[in-house]
Amino acid sequence: MLSRDSSYLRIDCTGVPDAASFNGLLDESIAKSRGGVVFVNGIEALSPSAMEHCLATALGLDASQDAPRARLVLSTTLSADDLKVSSAYSKMPICARVPSLKERTPEEREDLILSFLRSEGCRIGSDVKISRGAYRCLVNADFSDNIAGLRACVTNCCAKAFLNREGDYVVVRPYLLPSGLLSSAQIDQQPDDGVLIDASLDAAESTGPVEQALDALCSLDERFCAGELSVSELVSQAVSAVRGVEDHLIFDHGVASSRSRAFERVVGAVLADAGSSYGIELSRKVAFLLAQEICLQLWPGIGLAKRKSACAEQISHLLGAVTSELPFASSVSDQVAADVEGALGISLDHFTKTLLTLCVASESRDAKALRTLCVILSHGYSTATSIADAANRMLGMHVYEAVDMPYDQQLKDIVGPLQRLVDRHSYCTGVVFLVDMGSLEEAYKALENVTDSTIGVVDNVSTGLALEIGVGLLGGKSIAEVLGDATAACVTHCKVIERVNREDAIVFCSESGVDAAERIRQLVSQSLPRTIGARLLTRPFKQLVANGSNDAVFSEHRVCAVIGTGDPGVVSVPFVALEDIMSTASASKVDAVFGRWLDASELSSFHEKLLSNMTLQNVIRSITILDPERLFHEIESAVHELQRRTGEKIGSNAIIGLYVHLCCLVERLVTRNPIETYVGQDRFEEERADFIESFRQSFSSISTRYRVEVPVSEIAYVFDYISVSAAPAREERLGSSDLLLDE
Repeated sequence: MLSRDSSYLRIDCTGVPDAASFNGLLDESIAKSRGGVVFVNGIEALSPSAMEHCLATALGLDASQDAPRARLVLSTTLSADDLKVSSAYSKMPICARVPSLKERTPEEREDLILSFLRSEGCRIGSDVKISRGAYRCLVNADFSDNIAGLRACVTNCCAKAFLNREGDYVVVRPYLLPSGLLSSAQIDQQPDDGVLIDASLDAAESTGPVEQALDALCSLDERFCAGELSVSELVSQAVSAVRGVEDHLIFDHGVASSRSRAFERVVGAVLADAGSSYGIELSRKVAFLLAQEICLQLWPGIGLAKRKSACAEQISHLLGAVTSELPFASSVSDQVAADVEGALGISLDHFTKTLLTLCVASESRDAKALRTLCVILSHGYSTATSIADAANRMLGMHVYEAVDMPYDQQLKDIVGPLQRLVDRHSYCTGVVFLVDMGSLEEAYKALENVTDSTIGVVDNVSTGLALEIGVGLLGGKSIAEVLGDATAACVTHCKVIERVNREDAIVFCSESGVDAAERIRQLVSQSLPRTIGARLLTRPFKQLVANGSNDAVFSEHRVCAVIGTGDPGVVSVPFVALEDIMSTASASKVDAVFGRWLDASELSSFHEKLLSNMTLQNVIRSITILDPERLFHEIESAVHELQRRTGEKIGSNAIIGLYVHLCCLVERLVTRNPIETYVGQDRFEEERADFIESFRQSFSSISTRYRVEVPVSEIAYVFDYISVSAAPAREERLGSSDLLLDE
């Protein structure tokens, strides 16, 4: 349709000063396009005369134009009834509305987010990953400027994540999202929120439970065609494959949309009619599954759509095999499919039809293998359905039927459904009712004149009770024997754990040993204005690292905090570093520990005494056995030299903790007790060779004086400490957390 030498040109109307300029630019662009396409963006900015010329040119009404005609595409952000563009809407032959970001399918929004993350990864030269929690938040977010807003948000998040990158890749987590987005988002916490998604994977390549079930069904069809499976084996394994889709749609697919809920109401009525026609009872679960699958059929997403297209022939062949093996379930699904098409105008595709047939078969198959009808009756929207479905799944066959009763429903209202169940299971020799409350125990009286079957009733229904009864009946026991054994086995038990009054404690530790920890404890104790209601204890640092929260001190005392030169990593107890106690900027951390025993005036006095006692020289004197004055000056000189060599300024808050850390380091080396392992040491040596060399040159005088050599593992820990301590200061210098880093 377009010649080989044609071109595409774009005109932004907001950048054109007047009508004459626009008219000339439009005519020039049409001529340059040589019969191609000219895109005129934002026509609402045009003056009336320029708009008239544009429309006349687009519709071929401008006879003065000698250049070859081009195809014109006009865009506007205004609606059709706006006076500025109403003439364009009425005259243009084709008007297409581009949906807003919020109106697009979740799959398209997901694809856009991954695309933008990949683009940002290329810009910063790093792989980008995003947590599922942040990913869900972005997918559900709305932006006033739509895709441009989403792109800007992703760029902003990647810029902030780049400052705190983890290894070889950048990770976008929820706290990096704009504060306005987090405050307006309805965050539904999920167990997998922390799982990372690799943005380098295309959405079309992702494999979810539905895609996995589709692949599994295709694989089964291939094995069936190759003669590896019989028809019955094919159907049995296909039913198992569908179970994964059922669990995904029920538990993992998230909150149902308003459209799927509307589909569920329509499909529920269709299934009720089909059940009445065929004498079966299809549960509410089937209606929910079919409604969700219809939504996936209409809006499948890129990956699922491609898979369906590639597997169309195999799924069609599989449906034929399932139909021949399950004629009854196939007849039911045919009627349901016809009724759904009549009600919604949606023709079920072969994949949906296959799932429906297998779902109907799993709902009704094996029922005649058990000669007892088991019915769960319970008040609530879907209480009975949930218990029955869980028990049936665990038992591996359809044993229980469910009757859900609204809270205001009377016993007489369920007589009809119960009689239909008994009629459908006329081959059964017994009926067992599992009810939730005593008022339903009389339900059997409505059936005494309808059936000659033995009837059993059990109250206080639970999933455990249903399993006990199901296992017994499947084992061939009589109703009386099964109910007696089950009620005896499901006796309610209780346990009361009395509260143990343990004494509060604060634990002190140091990498330099228990003696150093004891001296720190004494400095803190001397600063307290009075005796507090907690014991101040010392523990070996390595013992706390090895035992964690299982250390005896945590069972003997209620430990409120751990204070020391290094964090032993006890996650259940807050850690306060020695430099936090020495720094006035970290007073809130100290108050959080001691505020439970000291009031405001006492805390103020405590801080004043801490400032007096916790001078850097005093602290160094407390944590080392070496000459503190000389060691302090040597460390000070070495740190200044390290800053000069690396060109990195270490913040005042970080410098205090660094001095403490380095003093402990020197003592560990002198006492032959260094840190010998560091995760990723080989990589650190390769990537940070310049820092290692700068550190050794800066600390050469200390190494010579004390006749020690600093191992790479210790240098790596110093680098980590400087990097972590410097990160907040670096971010503060950058300004607002919403700063957009363009380069």
